[in-house]
Amino acid sequence: MYNLSKQSKFMTIPIQLTNQEQVQALLLEGGNSKHFSQSASKINKWVIFGGILLVIAIVGFTTVYLISTRRIILPVSMGNVKKISDAIYGVASLSLLGAWTSTLKKDERTYTEAITGNDEESWLSSISLTPPLVEQPPLEPLNLTEEIKNVRGIRNPGTNCWLNSLMQMILCLEIDKINAIGDIHPSINRFIRDYIANKGNPSKLNTTAIRQYLGQHIPDIKNPATSYKDAHEPFVFLLNEIRKTPVLEGLKLQITQEFDHRPEDPTEEEVDNNGMIDVCLPEKSKPVALVELLNIFNRNDQPQAITDDSGKKYNKTSESNFLSTAPQDLILNIKRYSHSITTFLGIKFPSTVLRKDAIKLTGNLALEEKYFLDKVTANYELTSFIINLNQAHYISYIKKDGKWFQANDATITQVSDEDALTAAEQAYIIHYKKV
Repeated sequence: MYNLSKQSKFMTIPIQLTNQEQVQALLLEGGNSKHFSQSASKINKWVIFGGILLVIAIVGFTTVYLISTRRIILPVSMGNVKKISDAIYGVASLSLLGAWTSTLKKDERTYTEAITGNDEESWLSSISLTPPLVEQPPLEPLNLTEEIKNVRGIRNPGTNCWLNSLMQMILCLEIDKINAIGDIHPSINRFIRDYIANKGNPSKLNTTAIRQYLGQHIPDIKNPATSYKDAHEPFVFLLNEIRKTPVLEGLKLQITQEFDHRPEDPTEEEVDNNGMIDVCLPEKSKPVALVELLNIFNRNDQPQAITDDSGKKYNKTSESNFLSTAPQDLILNIKRYSHSITTFLGIKFPSTVLRKDAIKLTGNLALEEKYFLDKVTANYELTSFIINLNQAHYISYIKKDGKWFQANDATITQVSDEDALTAAEQAYIIHYKKV
């Protein structure tokens, strides 16, 4: 038997776990053996209810005080004044009691949801464990040898849709890359094992522990109550973590730039590439084929104003990009976000706008030798992509065993090839696998 306690403002609530499996599940969510913490995107309804009652109580007690000190004069007899005052006092007292009860109710819900995983609302809790528990044994490295063919929904506690979509895409990568990413951290390792094994209730599979790990490296992710709005930055982080492994080692990107003040002397730089390519949308909003965007990536002759360290301004007249060779996974980040600053009453408010330009994708993509330094050609098959719906919710589309599925958190829906390609017009992270 394991005893746990929750310290709230008003009381300590005890709770017991009957077996170590429950404790390990709790620790997997919380990340360490001393504290378990969770946050969520929406304010718990009991907090709202309690806050309203607290406001009513404060107003009531204030009104009673003003009446009793004759600072408020009511046009009634003194006897009726006392009755009104007593009635207001009663309502205020009941409201204060209700506010206190709602806080306890919130704490009780927190514990039930923390252990059973039946959280339909958002919540915030902190649990202290006694006695100290033995840490979980380290997991064996992933050693997958064949593609992951099953498709599972992933539970979203409130603000993890971007991460759920990202993990669905990662599980479509080549096997060696999945193994490498899975071995970055035990939380990712455990998630992939549970996903493959179809272990337990599908509604319990979630990415909470992975988010806590990512939050140690990307500050904006740290607070689970924050509606983080980007799958790109965490994906780049994970790919960078495995860049020195054999699956990405040796993949380079050569960048050649030409400038108007020295056209005869272009700069050439070769940098490590993590397997992801950033592709810009054209300035004018119009439907565009993916191959056109790749051609712009390969050579962009659009002039761009540049200011050097000394403050001198000049134009970059062209930029060319070449991959050292054709990667097994071609991952494209479509730069759909435009950033601006709005000023109101002298205060600057940064804002981000999601561009909804349609991109025409094809199920198969043939890349010519002009994209690669080793002058090879490569054929790719569209395997997965992520969509940001109205800058609020992320979903992914994944192709498994020749069939397309829409992965919307815990809901998996099979869709036709035509519907998948139509949805792909709004994709912003795209994955093609080499065939």
